[in-house]
Amino acid sequence: MSLLTSAVSMTKAMVQIDSTDPGTYEKAMADWIEQQLSDLSNVLITRENVLPGRPNLMAEIPGPKDLPALVMICHMDTVVIGDGWTLPPFEAIEKDGKIYGRGACDMKSGLACALSAFLKATASRKQPRHSFVFIGTIDE
Repeated sequence: MSLLTSAVSMTKAMVQIDSTDPGTYEKAMADWIEQQLSDLSNVLITRENVLPGRPNLMAEIPGPKDLPALVMICHMDTVVIGDGWTLPPFEAIEKDGKIYGRGACDMKSGLACALSAFLKATASRKQPRHSFVFIGTIDE
């Protein structure tokens, strides 16, 4: 699977997860991301509840030098659904080369790109010279 296909597939999967703030918040999104990372032996995963049911998630490929680390940080929440939707907000419909759904632009596509790049880096099994960190945060 190519990096682009992976990022598109991940975006669609993420859009289908309700992570509205206020609403269901980020727990289900953090659970899904953690599942994507769970089988990687070369990754350190840290999950910290900032508020009840609202975790930040950090994954790190440790390098011999901690600093400066390359850090990709994205928020996992979306705003509430609101009025005016002409397509179902949690179905991630792809139409004319675009993905429609709550959070598709802000920020689930960016989150998917960052996670996809992080997973690609883990697949090489090479230790980076500096630590490489992926962070999914609550709120913005």
